[in-house]
Amino acid sequence: MKIEFITSNQHKFEEAKHILSDWELEQVNIDLTEIQGTRFEIMKAKAKEALRILKRPLLVEDVSLCCSALGGLPGPYIKDFLRSIGNDGLYELIHKYADHSVQAICVVSYIKPGLEPILFEGIVEGTIVAPRGKTRNETYSWSPIVQPLGSNKTYGEMSIEEQSKCSMRYVALTKLKHFLETEID
Repeated sequence: MKIEFITSNQHKFEEAKHILSDWELEQVNIDLTEIQGTRFEIMKAKAKEALRILKRPLLVEDVSLCCSALGGLPGPYIKDFLRSIGNDGLYELIHKYADHSVQAICVVSYIKPGLEPILFEGIVEGTIVAPRGKTRNETYSWSPIVQPLGSNKTYGEMSIEEQSKCSMRYVALTKLKHFLETEID
């Protein structure tokens, strides 16, 4: 299957290519408006805007990081948190509380002309830990401070191959793949 994946983040695109290795993904970098709202409202708005611009089937995705100690924040606003306080600051903030649990959530939207966005959500439970590993492609990323449950590594310590088998993006894109290969003509 050939489809366009809307992202300016090379790391997200590389991981998506590993997960959907039997598909022909094309990265398209367009600047989409970031509205305020829930992760689902944000994804629907992004998908509709991308469709208005490109007028063809496409995928858009966004990631939320929901810390239990902060009542689910920063959620879809994680990039702004990282710009302001960085991984060290987020780690220090969370470790002021007893609960260090976190949900890493990816919402992928599939849209094509004449169709409302179809959303697929992937959730991975984990823990906020002291920064370990690296941030790929010099992007704002929480990879060095999130250790998924059942792993002794943070996402920042994993290879792209390891990450693409256990990430929230893997869960969401696997659901999308199953849907498109079984439900859509």
